[in-house]
Amino acid sequence: MDKAREENLFSDIIFAVVGQGANALNIQLGIAQSMGMTLENMVLPNARANTISTTLSKAQKKTLVILDDIWEDISLEDLGVSNKNVCQVILISRDSTILDGADEVYKLYTVYETEALDFFMKRVGKCIDDEALVNDVVSECNGLPLALAVVARTLKGNTHKDNWRGALRQLKTSNPVDIPKVLAEVYNSIKLSYDFLENEHARDIFLLCSLYPENYSIPVEDLVSYCIGLGTFEHLDELRETRERTSLVLTMLQHRSLLLECHYENYVAMHDIVRDVAIYIASKEGRVDCNIGTTSWLRENSSTNCTWISSFLAKRVQPPRRLEFPNLRLLFSREIGEKKIEMDESFFEGMSMLNVVSITSTSLRSLPQSMQMLKHLRTLVLFDCKSLKTMSIVGELSNLEILRCQLCPSIEEFSIEKGGLRCLKLLEFTSCEKLKRINSGLISGLVELEELNIVKSFDEWGVEDDNGKERNNASLDELQFLSNLTSLQIDVRSCNLAGQDFNLPRNIVSYDIRIGSIRRDAESDELGRKMHLDLSSDAPLGNWVHSFLRNTETLNLQGEFANNLDLSELEKVKWLQVKMCSRMKTLVQIAQPTDWSSGVLPTLEVLILIKLPNFEGICEGAIPEWSQSFRKLREIRLQNLPQLKHLWKQNQNVSLCNIAIIGVLKCRSLRNLGSLQMYGHLRLSEVDIVNCIEMEEVLVNTEHDGTSRHIAFPALEDLTLRKMPKLTTFCRGVEGIEFPVLKSFETGYCKEMTSFVSSTLDHDHDEDSLHLFCKAEVSFGSVTQLRILGHNDHRKIWCQHQISFDFFRGLEVIQIDGFINIESLFSPSIAANLIKLEQLEIYNCSKAVNVIEGKDEVLETCLFPKLRFITLHGLYALKCFWECTYDVELPSLEVVIIGGCTLLENFTLGPISTPKLISFNFADQEDKLDLNALVKQLYDGCSMSMEERIASAQRHEGEEMDAEGQWSEGSGDTDEILDESSENDGREKDEEQDPNKHGEEEGEEKDPNNQGEKEN
Repeated sequence: MDKAREENLFSDIIFAVVGQGANALNIQLGIAQSMGMTLENMVLPNARANTISTTLSKAQKKTLVILDDIWEDISLEDLGVSNKNVCQVILISRDSTILDGADEVYKLYTVYETEALDFFMKRVGKCIDDEALVNDVVSECNGLPLALAVVARTLKGNTHKDNWRGALRQLKTSNPVDIPKVLAEVYNSIKLSYDFLENEHARDIFLLCSLYPENYSIPVEDLVSYCIGLGTFEHLDELRETRERTSLVLTMLQHRSLLLECHYENYVAMHDIVRDVAIYIASKEGRVDCNIGTTSWLRENSSTNCTWISSFLAKRVQPPRRLEFPNLRLLFSREIGEKKIEMDESFFEGMSMLNVVSITSTSLRSLPQSMQMLKHLRTLVLFDCKSLKTMSIVGELSNLEILRCQLCPSIEEFSIEKGGLRCLKLLEFTSCEKLKRINSGLISGLVELEELNIVKSFDEWGVEDDNGKERNNASLDELQFLSNLTSLQIDVRSCNLAGQDFNLPRNIVSYDIRIGSIRRDAESDELGRKMHLDLSSDAPLGNWVHSFLRNTETLNLQGEFANNLDLSELEKVKWLQVKMCSRMKTLVQIAQPTDWSSGVLPTLEVLILIKLPNFEGICEGAIPEWSQSFRKLREIRLQNLPQLKHLWKQNQNVSLCNIAIIGVLKCRSLRNLGSLQMYGHLRLSEVDIVNCIEMEEVLVNTEHDGTSRHIAFPALEDLTLRKMPKLTTFCRGVEGIEFPVLKSFETGYCKEMTSFVSSTLDHDHDEDSLHLFCKAEVSFGSVTQLRILGHNDHRKIWCQHQISFDFFRGLEVIQIDGFINIESLFSPSIAANLIKLEQLEIYNCSKAVNVIEGKDEVLETCLFPKLRFITLHGLYALKCFWECTYDVELPSLEVVIIGGCTLLENFTLGPISTPKLISFNFADQEDKLDLNALVKQLYDGCSMSMEERIASAQRHEGEEMDAEGQWSEGSGDTDEILDESSENDGREKDEEQDPNKHGEEEGEEKDPNNQGEKEN
């Protein structure tokens, strides 16, 4: 799969795990998730299949679909992946009979003896000096990669021969007679690693992971909750310590190859073979009954003496009214189909010793009355219980330590009798949107509470009125009585509550506080010290807010009075975003150099400023040379700052030696990003500047010694310069510039930019620099993506007599848009050097007669050997792609899209071979396509005569010039020039343009196991 990505063989690679008992819905959800799309609004299977098929057909080339771990026959047509013209499907199964209908079947064999030894040695590292003993251990793994990896990681770092001999004896031990055949070859290897685990804690957590279905993304926080409930780390007093210890164990299990890393943060995974062995081990130890994907709630041979039960049901079933499991300590009950679990009121009567209960997708409106009998219950987890409204019965659970409710949108109230839940250490309500009432005094009575997480749920904290009338809801000042509190996540709807004064517990080390209507915008979901403040009023902040601000690492700030906040108290902030504050003119005021004795924001790493209409500069006042100001800043993003002219002024000595990313959008008054010397060692890796209409250069060299006249950007990989009509050069005051690792370059609508360098500090036009890529003073590494837009004054793109052909040999993507005066785009010699080109897009070049100039120049090499995708649009004078009469082959071409090329009659004048062409204007064809014939047919149905088509082309050419004679931007560029009169101050527009937005709306849960979509 990695090799397919490296060689760019497919438009995309979709990976979905099927597993045992999977239905079409879950498989489709897995495919959709891998494609980055959602099917949550689609009820009918055919509608989901059609959506998947249609999306695949729009890809630029074929998509590789991999369906792993198939246990029974599946219909590719029902899933939407049966069209061989748009996708190639790989099915993976342990049972070869399931693959009988496949076009080709490949059997994966074990590795050879020498390969097995190499594989083993790479993982075991430093080893004993007994080659024969090592070979014997490797031999017992039977060439199975999983067994080799597990055993190698088990013995890693173990240099005692006795331990290796013991491991060898165990590997040679006969398998249990009742072991399933599919596990027989790896059982001893995995059992060896299990037995070698250092302690019972690690073995317990390993077996806990096996209680989840195959290919499940296992939440680490679940495991922490279960360890607390089971008393796995009984000697640890604090939740934080248990979480840290659990994390260490999980890391160790991953290093032993008993667990796998997961694509999602704070999740782990388990290989299905390892899981099956773990279930077998746990069953033999008499502790587990694991029932996955069946139609009965428990297996017929379930032992009443087992201590753990995991029941993941594929269909709706009615559990027995009463179950007798006197030794049961842990119960998982989760629905993995489309229906919900039901429970009788007496359900828990025979399970009085339960310590952990985890229920997902119940149809209950209230918890069973028999739950109050669970006096030993320490952990209760409720997930996706959409009908659950009341849960007052939990107040009877006197020993409960963990209560977590997630995605339970019908819960309206949380109230218990005074004095209840006095042992509770963690209380969580996440995405319980209807929760509006928590009893006053309830939270202050949770005297043992260590972690309080109420997010996207209750936010109407109570406050006394002017007459001292008692409040109905829990209030913020109740927090001061929680002396053990270490972690706090809450939402506060009313901005006025930020002005309250009360003392916070001193033990709080992590928090995520949101006040007002502000979104939670931050880089990571990992809990640290975060605040999101909506300062829409000028009321002073209370001491509890200031107490948090002093230690805050992530601050998200918005509102008209955000400028009132004194940033000098942000002693530890690393990530700062400020947006939508018309009063803010500067971020920091420096009246005296001593005001910031340790430097201005010396810990800041990321700065984001959005929609500050009167913002004039980051700092106001002098910054001395000895200052450590902004020394750690690595990323800065600016958007919609129309009054900003300079980032820093001349009397502000700032050294941005760690800056890597700069993004600037719609800062119409900004002239440049400052002096070259300000950026220290030039560690910039990404520069993206768009719609800064006054910018004349990006950087300026203010020193004139010999060493500073030639510069290099050794880390710059992505450079975008677009919509800057006054930009003339990238760096003024230098004579030479190098971009050794530049991969992607885009320039658009920068009509005055003629060179990357200018050797003088004045703005005299350099008559010799008419082309960006032909100057000897500018050196590029291997640019792979090149986009050039809107240079309508130029008659040629390339200065072919001066530009090096090496520049073209690495290009993989070329997009040209808006060159209305050029007649052709490439000479044959340039075309011959585009040996890696895969994607060619040309838009709105209305005078271009052909793409490759010349007629019958013979190329010594194959034309575009890797080209797969061509788009030609708005080339109204185009008659032919290349006017050559001899045979031409485009061996890799798969997709051709042509539009608005009304004079086009032939692709070439001679025969053309396109053996892999599968799509012409997205019209999928089963037979091999004749590209010249398709081009001729393209406009055959047009009723216009040739004269009318020429007139139409001329009319289109005229329409493409706007009233001021400027090129109207085409399909290659979608950003709009900011119109002051139409600027929208609303939140919706702001979020649309938010550079920090990563595609996740607040309130959307990242659920790798597709929970919560099942109802559809």
